[in-house]
Amino acid sequence: MNLSRLALAVTLAAAACARDGPTAPTAPLAHLVIRIDDVGERAGQPATTAITSLSVVTFDARGSNGRGLSYHIEFGDGASADAPLVAHTYSRSDYFKARLTVKDVNGYTDAIVQPVWVIPALGYWVVQDRGLGPLRFLTITSQVGRRLSGRYADGTEEDVDEQIATKPFSGELLPGRGVILTLDDGSANLEGLFPDGFDNAATRMSLVVQGGRDHGRRFTFYNYSYY
Repeated sequence: MNLSRLALAVTLAAAACARDGPTAPTAPLAHLVIRIDDVGERAGQPATTAITSLSVVTFDARGSNGRGLSYHIEFGDGASADAPLVAHTYSRSDYFKARLTVKDVNGYTDAIVQPVWVIPALGYWVVQDRGLGPLRFLTITSQVGRRLSGRYADGTEEDVDEQIATKPFSGELLPGRGVILTLDDGSANLEGLFPDGFDNAATRMSLVVQGGRDHGRRFTFYNYSYY
C-alpha cells in the first residue's frame, strides 16, 4: 500500500469514529405549569387569580427537558425553592413574575417566566333580581390574613334617610376557596365558594343563607367592583 492510499484509509477511519462518537450536549428546556387552588380544576377550568393569604399556588417544573436537571423557582415575592414541584401562598397582593431556572449536568441553563396575579378578597357584590325584589348586596372592605369584614344589605329595612340599611359582618376564607360571612347581630350566615377569578363584572359568587327569614335560600351575587 502506498502512502497516499494509507493516508486516505486513516482519514476515512477517523471520519467514521467521529460519526460514531459522542454528540454535542443539548441545552435543557425549562417548562413551568402554575395551578391555583383546586376549585377551578374540579369545575373543569383552572383558577385565574390567587387570593392573598389563602390560595395554594402550585409550581410544577417536572415537564422540563434535560439530563440531571437541578431546579430553582423564584416566586416573585422574595421567596424561592429548589425543587421541581412546590406550593406557595402569597402574603400580599400584587402582579408577580415567577421565574424557573433549570441547569443540566453539563452546566447549561434555561429559564422561563410566568405571571401570577394575587388579589385581596375585597369587592362589591350585588344580587341582580329581575323580579324587582329587595335589593341585596355585600361589600367586603377589609382582609387581614384570612379574616374578612364588611357590610351586607338584605333588603329588609331602610335607615332614617330612606337609604338601604346595611349590617356589619365578619367572615373567614377557608381552604379550597370556601367563604363564610357571619352577620354581627347573629341573625344569619352566608356560606359558599369564592370565585376562581373576578376581573370583570360578569363574575358570580353563589352564597346560601343560613338563619333568618331567608334561611336556605341561595343568592347569586355579581361582581360590581370593576364598574
